[in-house]
Amino acid sequence: MKDNGIQSYETILTVYPNAKGYAYALMQGPTVVLEKKMVSISPVDNTRIIREVSDLLKCYTPDAVILEDTSCKFARKGARGKQLLRSLNLSAKYRGYPVYSYSREDIRLVFEPWRATTKYEIAEVIAKNIKGFEMLLYPKPKYPDSQKYLTALFDTISLGITHYYKTT
Repeated sequence: MKDNGIQSYETILTVYPNAKGYAYALMQGPTVVLEKKMVSISPVDNTRIIREVSDLLKCYTPDAVILEDTSCKFARKGARGKQLLRSLNLSAKYRGYPVYSYSREDIRLVFEPWRATTKYEIAEVIAKNIKGFEMLLYPKPKYPDSQKYLTALFDTISLGITHYYKTT
């Protein structure tokens, strides 16, 4: 949407569950992060996460909710994570929010022009282009499957960037 020659973006809430809880970001453009947070929940409880995300929706009232699509071959969520994403999707839709889901493949395609295909390479692009993320960039993992705690924060931002790229 353009207004007087200036691009304006919808406000989105991106949520990325992981094994330790979830990360979320409130964004108002591909490089504008209004709020971001990693939430650790021990023991992990889907009901609590759904309740907390519902509270975020009430607090921020975004224009859309963005989640990961786990139906592609690159999705590595277990049964609990997939069920949580389905429940978050239904909960947001029940409250009247449009929900968009993007796969790891979608994210890789968006970041392809920067030659970023791994989660770490995508995190590097985000750290270089979004203020405040350079200090959050974790050291490059020595093993391909090892993930750092902050990975989910970069994953939630990559979902948001993918949404803006695909819808504007």
